[in-house]
Amino acid sequence: ARRQRQMCIRDRAWGVRALLDDVPLKDAVSIKDRLLQHFGRSLYYRFYRKEYSIDPEQQEFIRRLFRQKGIKKEPAFEYYTEEYKW
Repeated sequence: ARRQRQMCIRDRAWGVRALLDDVPLKDAVSIKDRLLQHFGRSLYYRFYRKEYSIDPEQQEFIRRLFRQKGIKKEPAFEYYTEEYKW
């Protein structure tokens, strides 16, 4: 009997260049500081230059930062791709 493989789809976000464009300045500064603290300067700028994608857990962390600042709008990543894991 052939084993069935389970497929997992994970949406990966790319790009944070415009992430804070529609956020009030004082909140944007605070959020960027928290992103740099959490991800580190190197990883943050890899996200910025689209060298690394942002996985669903990292996207959720960013969403929580927005909610903590009272921002109801979803974070605006540049685009998404799907990753299939078998």
